Amino acid sequence: MKYINARTTQRFLAYLVDFMLIQILVSLILSLIPAYDVHMTALLDFYKDAMQGAIPEDLGVLTEVMKSAIKVLGIMMLIQIPIYVLYLVVLPYFWEKQTLERWMMHIKVVTIHEEKAQLTHLLLREMVGGYIFLNLLSGFLVFPLLYWYFSATSGRSLSDMMAKTRLVDSVYFSSEKEVYEEPQRDYMDAVVEEAEETPYEGTSEDDSEYKVF
Repeated sequence: MKYINARTTQRFLAYLVDFMLIQILVSLILSLIPAYDVHMTALLDFYKDAMQGAIPEDLGVLTEVMKSAIKVLGIMMLIQIPIYVLYLVVLPYFWEKQTLERWMMHIKVVTIHEEKAQLTHLLLREMVGGYIFLNLLSGFLVFPLLYWYFSATSGRSLSDMMAKTRLVDSVYFSSEKEVYEEPQRDYMDAVVEEAEETPYEGTSEDDSEYKVF
């Protein structure tokens, strides 16, 4: 193989920083949407009252709270999904350096055959494996645990296995070590072979006269 799989620390730092950048951008956009602010305020007020034990018994109030929660989630997904697609799918497809943090960590996504990842690979990896399983379903600990377990043991995350991709180090290659060491082995083998094939040039005279008594 040409590429070396990205280390677990590289994966974690790249995911953490990229996730934080996306969430900051999403939060900035959501703060500009009045409907989101109204429904989020209603949810926060209900949460404060519930923490103080003042849970309303009126089903109409609970229904309105559920509607606000659904609207908040819907608005959030309408903003998150396009940003996820643009940042994690479109940008890596057209920019060889991948996302900003992957560029800083010197890692990128390739197929299992070390070819350029296509849009279908990136969609499966980032949206199904990353957004749905690692983000939306993060409350079920089994998915994050499986994600990082496969990353640490096999060098490929659950998202990589679903999309048939690899997250690799774009700087260090497995072939560099072989290219560097091969000339050294050839040189040493040549020296040994030359020494074995060179006949011993001794003298036919009796060596006893040169002995020291």
